[in-house]
Amino acid sequence: MTHTKSLRDGGKIMIDHQKNLLILENLDYIKNYYDVDENKKSYSVTETGIRALIAWNKLHGFEDKLGVNMAYPEPISDSEMGLIFSEFQKNKFVTKIWNAKMQTEDHPPSVDGFELFESLKYFIDSKLQKNLARKETAKQILSAMMNGLVNVTKKMAESSAPLEQDKKRKRKRKQRGRQK
Repeated sequence: MTHTKSLRDGGKIMIDHQKNLLILENLDYIKNYYDVDENKKSYSVTETGIRALIAWNKLHGFEDKLGVNMAYPEPISDSEMGLIFSEFQKNKFVTKIWNAKMQTEDHPPSVDGFELFESLKYFIDSKLQKNLARKETAKQILSAMMNGLVNVTKKMAESSAPLEQDKKRKRKRKQRGRQK
């Protein structure tokens, strides 16, 4: 379960949601449960996960495209925000750097932190999961078609190529013709 995430600067990053799933479960940001309506195993964000995601978005100025803030109306206090930020530092989800423009310390997301919270958003957003599943299926179908096309082309080339014995006979005939 990987997908490519486009970055603001035009770059792209591959995110392995399966790897991040274990971390999200260990942090108690997400839980596995049986969805009776869908008749399958599923994942859901926990209150801890929602609060962490709200703090993450607020800290980095990310847009709340999933509407998590609306779904969780209780505001996060400054003291709780400080505790969550300390957890982010402890888990190395943020990186401490010197921002020359602002002449102050800055704490942008680490690559691992960015990927982890993108995975959290992925497991919250069922539309994104279905979209990526469709894309993966399309890739598999396209790959199978391309492999089939390559195999057909190879077989056509093999069937239209003269046999080795025929090539030798033609050479001998040409050589005999030159000797006369």
